[in-house]
Amino acid sequence: MSKKFLFVFVIALAFLAAAVLWLLSAVPADNPVLADFKPQWAIVIVAGVCAVAFIFRAFFEKSALVPMKKLYVIIGAGLIVVCVFMVISIYAWQTDKIIAPIIGVIAALALVLMVLASGGKKWDQADNKNVGYKNYHQRKAEEEEQRKKEENK
Repeated sequence: MSKKFLFVFVIALAFLAAAVLWLLSAVPADNPVLADFKPQWAIVIVAGVCAVAFIFRAFFEKSALVPMKKLYVIIGAGLIVVCVFMVISIYAWQTDKIIAPIIGVIAALALVLMVLASGGKKWDQADNKNVGYKNYHQRKAEEEEQRKKEENK
């Protein structure tokens, strides 16, 4: 199973779970848990699962594209902000003093995760900056030396 398929499949399952819970909350039942289910919980479920999926994708993708890894972490952090705001709206907490610190903590955590996911690289490193890189002339000189050694044998 490919990682891209797994990523999309997990997000689709999150949407399915949220939709089923929402449907079950609309059906009259004696279950107090489902009776208190609010539509905001569906958003919390989908945003939370998608955030975790994007952050895991940033860490475990084999691509060397550092900006894409950072973008996945930023998207994940944005979805975590949405998730937190939905939880705050569900419980109707006093939001005037808590919103800025929450955004600050999530932004700082996103910066740490971006550095961890990208290995601290700002951009993809060119091949000629790697240790032991040989340019065209150096490779040709080595090939010539190798050919002369083979001819002398």
